Amino acid sequence: MEFLALERLFIESILAILAFTVLVVGSLAYNARLWMHDYPEVIRVLQAPLTPSEKRLQTGLAAVLMVLIVGGLFLSGQALESVSGGSLPFVTVFIHLYIIFNVVNLWDAVVLDWFMILVLKPAFVFLPGSEAHMDAYTNWSMHITNFFKGVVIGAVMSAVIALAVVMV
Repeated sequence: MEFLALERLFIESILAILAFTVLVVGSLAYNARLWMHDYPEVIRVLQAPLTPSEKRLQTGLAAVLMVLIVGGLFLSGQALESVSGGSLPFVTVFIHLYIIFNVVNLWDAVVLDWFMILVLKPAFVFLPGSEAHMDAYTNWSMHITNFFKGVVIGAVMSAVIALAVVMV
């Protein structure tokens, strides 16, 4: 590895965690239904369809999240190249971006999914009418599956963004 700055990796991972957490927890507190697609099926079927206003907000939230992820990773790769004094090999940039993505993915699984939902249990994360199905929130297979989906998605996104960084 030509240049993998651990201090930079640590700082950028913390910043990514903070931005992701504020966006996710803030939007859950505002209206948890915006994340209804991420809830277990047994809970989703109990909910009324999203209103047109909720659909617009959900689309906006998804757009902000994608800009945050793609833009943040791209800027991180650009900054890594800048501090290294020039271009870096694809593999170095890819690993840097993939680590940041998966630190956030792991944070999401352990802190947001497990600790916040299963230990802290703030009322705002539980959708109305799902009280009789609280066991669905503890479906670990869903959380683990989502984590591993994130691992794969992170590999693809990191590869595409790393390629863009080294080509610019």
